[in-house]
Amino acid sequence: MQNNTGNLGSFFFYQRALTATEINANWRRPIEGSESGLKLYYNFNNQGYAAENNTTVKFLKDQTANNYKGTFLNLSLSGAKNNFVNDVNQINSNDGVIATFDANSLDSYPGNGHGFNGNSELCPTCWIDLTPNAVSSFVFFNNSNYTTNAAPILSADGGRSLFINNIYGRTTTSSGISGSASRSIEAWVKFNTLNNNSVVSIGNLANADLFEMAVNDNKLILSSGTDLNQGYNIKSIRSLTTNAWYHIVITYKPPSVVNDGLFYTIYINGLFDNNYYNAVVAGLSGIEPTINTTNTNIYIGNRLRPFNGKLGALKIYNVELSATEVLNKFNATKSRYGY
Repeated sequence: MQNNTGNLGSFFFYQRALTATEINANWRRPIEGSESGLKLYYNFNNQGYAAENNTTVKFLKDQTANNYKGTFLNLSLSGAKNNFVNDVNQINSNDGVIATFDANSLDSYPGNGHGFNGNSELCPTCWIDLTPNAVSSFVFFNNSNYTTNAAPILSADGGRSLFINNIYGRTTTSSGISGSASRSIEAWVKFNTLNNNSVVSIGNLANADLFEMAVNDNKLILSSGTDLNQGYNIKSIRSLTTNAWYHIVITYKPPSVVNDGLFYTIYINGLFDNNYYNAVVAGLSGIEPTINTTNTNIYIGNRLRPFNGKLGALKIYNVELSATEVLNKFNATKSRYGY
């Protein structure tokens, strides 16, 4: 929000005195919304659009379970002043984002007893897409046949995150990404295991059709095939560890866009790690420069391998993110995960 004297990024009220340690911790990262004695928390996230007509926005969302809606007074909610303004995430966002999931927002994951959209409706097995005008969401199941619903555990780790172990997520609609179109997957992840672990994928489970973010043998994998040990993948140079938060991004652009040999790229914590050219020249990859992905749902875990770990946030793009964009996105969100 903005008025003639400045901006307000967040506001919270406790029914108790905070300790010096708590105050020091709170300014470094977003609070969770479930802290002891917290009665009210407004952070303006996922509400309104910068400098646009927001007159239909009637109240502020309380991020606690108390659901104390705030009422706007003497604010036009239209134009560049007395209205919502760009936050850091919006400044660094890319128009190509097609799906946005964030466990830190109760509107995104209302499970474990939380309502969403300002009412008491519950969907403990859904992870709601926050992208404007979105029509899809993840639904979770207890097996790879997607027959019985299951709910991830809402964890306080990383602000808020979903602990997903031996359950499978699938969106209710397809990704809209097919053929050899450009794409990117961005996620904040903490792994419980670093072998045969699939984070997110689109496409069918076939070589040169799948586009998957996974880990195997302590390496981040950008895979376009069914076997993480075969040639249809690129492995990260960096080795990962369990119980540590990572910002990981994988991207693809087809040769028809720019035939520079940099078709696939891996980034870890905002920095370039490996790409198609380096991996192929080193004889460490037989991945095809062009893939032909079927337009499928988006999957967390799949029938080849489940996901075991925590997911704090996830974005899918129908464009290739640049190195600068990846670094900006890491810097904009890293404090939440202890960096």
